[in-house]
Amino acid sequence: MKKYVALLAALMLFFACSLAVSQAEGNTGLVEEDVTENGEAFAASTDLQEESEQEQRIEVRRVSEIVENEPETETEEEEASDTTAVPETESIATGTDLGTYNYNELVVGLTSPTTGKYFTDAFSNVAGDNLIRNLIEGSNLTYFDKTTGNYALNPMVVSGSVITMDEFGNKTYILFLNRDLKYSNGSKITAYDYAFSWLLQLSPEFRAIGAAPRLGEAIYGYEGYAGGITPYLTGVHVLTENVLSVTIRAEMLPYTYEVGLLNCVPYPISVIAPGCKVYESSVGVYIHNLDRTLIDRQFSADLLKETILDEEKGYAGHPSVSSGAYAFAEIEEDDIKLVMNQYYAGTPDGVKPSIPRIVLRSVQADNAIEQLEKRNIGLLPMMSRADIIADGIHRFENDDAYSYISYKRNGFSFISFISGKKGLDSENVRKAIALCLDKTAVSEGYVGEYGSRADGFYGNGQWMTQVIRGETSIQLDETASDYETVRAAWDALNLDGVETYNLDVEKAIEYLERDGWVVGVDGIRRKTVEGEELVLDLVLAYPEGNAIEDLLEKHFVENLAKAGIRLNLVGLPMDQILNIYHTADNLGADMVYLARNFNDMFDLTMAFESTDMLEHRLKGTCVMDEELYSRAVDVSSVPAENPLAYMQAWIAFQERFMDILPMIPVYSNTYYDFHTSLLHDYNADVSGSIAECIVRSYLSDYAKEIPVSDETDLNAEQNP
Repeated sequence: MKKYVALLAALMLFFACSLAVSQAEGNTGLVEEDVTENGEAFAASTDLQEESEQEQRIEVRRVSEIVENEPETETEEEEASDTTAVPETESIATGTDLGTYNYNELVVGLTSPTTGKYFTDAFSNVAGDNLIRNLIEGSNLTYFDKTTGNYALNPMVVSGSVITMDEFGNKTYILFLNRDLKYSNGSKITAYDYAFSWLLQLSPEFRAIGAAPRLGEAIYGYEGYAGGITPYLTGVHVLTENVLSVTIRAEMLPYTYEVGLLNCVPYPISVIAPGCKVYESSVGVYIHNLDRTLIDRQFSADLLKETILDEEKGYAGHPSVSSGAYAFAEIEEDDIKLVMNQYYAGTPDGVKPSIPRIVLRSVQADNAIEQLEKRNIGLLPMMSRADIIADGIHRFENDDAYSYISYKRNGFSFISFISGKKGLDSENVRKAIALCLDKTAVSEGYVGEYGSRADGFYGNGQWMTQVIRGETSIQLDETASDYETVRAAWDALNLDGVETYNLDVEKAIEYLERDGWVVGVDGIRRKTVEGEELVLDLVLAYPEGNAIEDLLEKHFVENLAKAGIRLNLVGLPMDQILNIYHTADNLGADMVYLARNFNDMFDLTMAFESTDMLEHRLKGTCVMDEELYSRAVDVSSVPAENPLAYMQAWIAFQERFMDILPMIPVYSNTYYDFHTSLLHDYNADVSGSIAECIVRSYLSDYAKEIPVSDETDLNAEQNP
């Protein structure tokens, strides 16, 4: 046994070092840039057939065989503290007209509510929760590279990789992890922590406590494990403490964002599943008792309900040990306080935070700009309302004490048809309702010049939208023999086949009459179906306090009344809205008004869920349509190196989406982030998220000097 351990250690050290050098030289075997004008390109897979890497594959197989022939391996349990010390700070006078500011703390104003569930997006995906989650979670195996428009392995976590494919088309990634990865409490992060992350989130026990995991379906053996058929996750192996093997099943390939299928953040088993361990075996990893003498398996839904969902100390709302740039400290009234994680591995390019503390504070949108001006907050991100943006620009455009940036949104607002009752399962009824919405007026009234109406399942910030509108272009190889043909195909791309549903009450009435709906004595249309009278007396729920209510009343409700449909607007707390939306059931509302932002991994198939009848329903709607799902599969199955085919499939999806209309897109907008000028290097063009913007920024009464070289363009446009 000792000679195997020594052999494994020597081999792994050799592989990790040699592959790290290969990665530094650009031979990672992952992705390379397919250049475009704005960097929103696809990634093309590189060739992994060099002789030296073939030899490494052979050696790794030998290592695997040795590990599989050994007895089941256990991890050492890590001791994890439940608290993180808050460094002492003091207020510092700037010596300028900006007054006094605490450089050790950035207060971020949140105008959208949080749900108090920050652990994974399986419980909540609202903007406020996502921001907190992105600040406290880190050490992901992959990251989204904005320069290539695709995913790559995170060099701060993965020192090298070997990729193989078996005769059935299943692709295996063997990942060599850096050895100095740690949680916020100083305990080690190993391959077992990533294995636990998958085992936890894909388990039946996790779903039993109300979680809706959004990852892992591509992993080989997912169906058997998630379905409770087997306790093993066959596609994941821990070869050594720092070597992880993950197999993607052939059915998922080709896949546009292939490397993104390896997305995984480590989680501490000692905190989330105390008394349990991850074990490796020849048939995959599995969770079992720390004390093997116990007969009953400790890992259960009851255990997770206690450790994750407990309101006082559950990990969902109090993630005591984490791996991101910041660690959870405490909740004090409306403030969620985070402290710098000294053990954070860094962003993919090695940047670590410099601001010791972050405070997330709930503020009202109507006076948010005033709160910034009074220095109650230092950063106000993701403003979308036209009146708030205009107010901020008016106050700050000539005030050196404040700055702002803007960026197009990767998302849109929408009205979703939740209930299949009351006739909303009819395509004609949904179209009639859409024709009664003056979408242009609502968009202009809410986001004004800072956005535009949306007529599809897209956001203004997505590269596909920008290409189709001519706001950016794809560079083509003019020397290629098929250049003219390809150029013509790109030029032919358009959304002319997408129905836009401009306001037309008369056409709406035609749809309703065609569907057999007649006006009753009360002016509301009704129809008898299988002996039951259905009445178009509907309820639309929207987040309470949202200024959209007046616009919907004027430009939607009144038009619907003319067509014989009564719509009642009801403001509800966000948690109730999300419950209605995610259950897709009539819990007091037939429709909901919400907004969503898309992930970097724009996988349209993830927008669907399977029903008991194995039909595919668009999440948050009552609409099941196999043709729409098939077109979603077509988009996600395009190889990364073929952006033209991707665009063509994306347009086909948009056409079907707007034809069957499971939801009504309303608008997409430009976000504005306002902040004190003491906050420097806050740049959304460089960073992929608000959280990363914060990590890369610093507080100071002066900006770091940038040396001026002969090549510096002093006239280049700068962000405000």
